[in-house]
Amino acid sequence: MVESQPEAPQPLQPAIDPVNFRVNEDDLLILARHWMGVIHDYQQFLFYYQQSWSSGRRRADHAYDQLDRIAEVIGGDAMKKAWGEVNSELRQRMGEDVWQIYKYGDAEARKRYSDETYGALLSGEVEGQFAESWGDGGDDPPPSESQPALD
Repeated sequence: MVESQPEAPQPLQPAIDPVNFRVNEDDLLILARHWMGVIHDYQQFLFYYQQSWSSGRRRADHAYDQLDRIAEVIGGDAMKKAWGEVNSELRQRMGEDVWQIYKYGDAEARKRYSDETYGALLSGEVEGQFAESWGDGGDDPPPSESQPALD
Protein backbone atom coordinates (compact mmCIF):
# COMPACT_ATOMS: atom_id res chain seq x y z
CA MET A 1 0.00 0.00 0.00
CA VAL A 2 1.37 3.39 -1.01
CA GLU A 3 1.14 6.17 1.54
CA SER A 4 -0.30 9.38 0.26
CA GLN A 5 1.76 12.52 0.48
CA PRO A 6 0.44 15.25 2.79
CA GLU A 7 -1.19 18.12 0.99
CA ALA A 8 1.12 21.09 0.48
CA PRO A 9 0.27 24.06 2.68
CA GLN A 10 -1.64 26.80 0.95
CA PRO A 11 -0.19 30.32 0.95
CA LEU A 12 -1.76 32.66 3.47
CA GLN A 13 -4.30 35.02 2.03
CA PRO A 14 -4.33 38.59 3.34
CA ALA A 15 -7.31 39.46 5.49
CA ILE A 16 -7.59 42.77 3.65
CA ASP A 17 -7.17 43.25 -0.05
CA PRO A 18 -4.09 45.54 -0.10
CA VAL A 19 -5.11 47.05 -3.43
CA ASN A 20 -8.43 48.23 -2.03
CA PHE A 21 -7.21 49.13 1.47
CA ARG A 22 -7.74 52.80 2.22
CA VAL A 23 -6.37 54.75 5.15
CA ASN A 24 -8.10 57.74 6.63
CA GLU A 25 -6.77 60.77 8.48
CA ASP A 26 -7.05 59.02 11.86
CA ASP A 27 -4.86 56.17 10.57
CA LEU A 28 -2.28 58.64 9.30
CA LEU A 29 -2.30 60.53 12.61
CA ILE A 30 -1.51 57.30 14.45
CA LEU A 31 1.43 56.77 12.11
CA ALA A 32 2.50 60.40 12.50
CA ARG A 33 2.53 60.09 16.30
CA HIS A 34 4.62 56.94 15.99
CA TRP A 35 7.21 58.68 13.81
CA MET A 36 7.20 61.71 16.10
CA GLY A 37 7.98 59.37 18.97
CA VAL A 38 10.91 57.92 17.03
CA ILE A 39 12.29 61.42 16.58
CA HIS A 40 11.81 62.23 20.26
CA ASP A 41 13.52 58.96 21.25
CA TYR A 42 16.59 59.98 19.29
CA GLN A 43 16.53 63.58 20.50
CA GLN A 44 16.17 62.43 24.11
CA PHE A 45 19.17 60.16 23.73
CA LEU A 46 21.19 63.10 22.41
CA PHE A 47 19.93 65.22 25.30
CA TYR A 48 20.67 62.72 28.05
CA TYR A 49 24.03 61.47 26.77
CA GLN A 50 25.30 64.22 24.43
CA GLN A 51 26.21 61.58 21.86
CA SER A 52 24.66 59.87 18.89
CA TRP A 53 24.51 56.41 17.40
CA SER A 54 24.21 55.77 13.69
CA SER A 55 21.09 53.60 13.59
CA GLY A 56 19.27 56.10 15.78
CA ARG A 57 20.17 58.94 13.46
CA ARG A 58 19.12 56.95 10.38
CA ARG A 59 15.85 56.05 12.06
CA ALA A 60 15.17 59.68 12.95
CA ASP A 61 15.96 60.79 9.37
CA HIS A 62 13.54 58.16 8.07
CA ALA A 63 10.92 59.37 10.55
CA TYR A 64 11.23 62.94 9.25
CA ASP A 65 10.77 61.66 5.69
CA GLN A 66 7.65 59.73 6.71
CA LEU A 67 6.24 62.78 8.49
CA ASP A 68 6.78 64.89 5.37
CA ARG A 69 4.80 62.35 3.34
CA ILE A 70 1.99 62.25 5.91
CA ALA A 71 1.87 66.06 6.10
CA GLU A 72 1.32 66.24 2.33
CA VAL A 73 -1.90 64.29 2.83
CA ILE A 74 -3.35 65.58 6.11
CA GLY A 75 -1.95 69.10 6.13
CA GLY A 76 0.07 71.26 8.47
CA ASP A 77 -2.67 72.03 10.99
CA ALA A 78 -3.28 68.36 11.77
CA MET A 79 0.48 67.79 12.06
CA LYS A 80 0.91 70.74 14.44
CA LYS A 81 -1.87 69.36 16.61
CA ALA A 82 -0.25 65.91 16.65
CA TRP A 83 3.17 67.39 17.54
CA GLY A 84 1.49 69.29 20.36
CA GLU A 85 -0.06 66.10 21.73
CA VAL A 86 3.20 64.14 21.48
CA ASN A 87 5.15 66.99 23.09
CA SER A 88 2.59 67.21 25.88
CA GLU A 89 2.94 63.48 26.64
CA LEU A 90 6.73 63.71 26.62
CA ARG A 91 6.65 66.84 28.80
CA GLN A 92 4.54 65.02 31.37
CA ARG A 93 6.83 61.97 31.28
CA MET A 94 10.02 64.05 31.64
CA GLY A 95 8.74 66.48 34.26
CA GLU A 96 8.58 70.24 33.91
CA ASP A 97 12.14 71.05 35.04
CA VAL A 98 13.75 68.56 32.66
CA TRP A 99 11.39 69.59 29.84
CA GLN A 100 12.45 73.23 30.17
CA ILE A 101 16.11 72.25 29.82
CA TYR A 102 15.33 69.80 26.99
CA LYS A 103 13.35 72.30 24.93
CA TYR A 104 14.73 75.69 25.93
CA GLY A 105 18.04 75.16 27.71
CA ASP A 106 21.20 76.57 26.21
CA ALA A 107 24.12 74.31 25.36
CA GLU A 108 25.68 74.77 28.80
CA ALA A 109 22.49 73.84 30.68
CA ARG A 110 21.91 70.81 28.46
CA LYS A 111 25.50 69.61 28.93
CA ARG A 112 25.32 70.09 32.70
CA TYR A 113 22.11 68.08 32.89
CA SER A 114 23.55 65.40 30.61
CA ASP A 115 26.68 65.10 32.74
CA GLU A 116 24.58 64.71 35.89
CA THR A 117 22.23 62.17 34.30
CA TYR A 118 24.92 60.11 32.61
CA GLY A 119 27.05 60.15 35.75
CA ALA A 120 24.12 58.90 37.83
CA LEU A 121 23.43 56.18 35.27
CA LEU A 122 27.03 55.01 35.24
CA SER A 123 27.15 54.98 39.03
CA GLY A 124 24.04 52.77 39.12
CA GLU A 125 21.88 55.34 40.92
CA VAL A 126 19.19 55.33 38.23
CA GLU A 127 19.69 51.99 36.51
CA GLY A 128 17.13 51.47 33.75
CA GLN A 129 15.28 54.74 34.32
CA PHE A 130 16.11 56.09 30.87
CA ALA A 131 15.75 52.86 28.90
CA GLU A 132 12.40 54.03 27.48
CA SER A 133 14.18 56.70 25.47
CA TRP A 134 16.21 54.05 23.62
CA GLY A 135 13.33 52.95 21.39
CA ASP A 136 11.49 49.68 21.09
CA GLY A 137 14.40 47.34 21.76
CA GLY A 138 15.05 46.75 18.06
CA ASP A 139 17.64 49.49 17.95
CA ASP A 140 21.24 49.23 18.89
CA PRO A 141 21.58 49.72 22.63
CA PRO A 142 23.22 52.94 23.77
CA PRO A 143 26.99 52.78 24.00
CA SER A 144 28.53 51.85 27.33
CA GLU A 145 31.98 52.42 28.77
CA SER A 146 33.16 49.14 27.30
CA GLN A 147 31.52 49.89 23.95
CA PRO A 148 32.19 53.53 23.03
CA ALA A 149 30.11 55.39 20.46
CA LEU A 150 31.32 55.02 16.91
CA ASP A 151 30.06 58.36 15.64
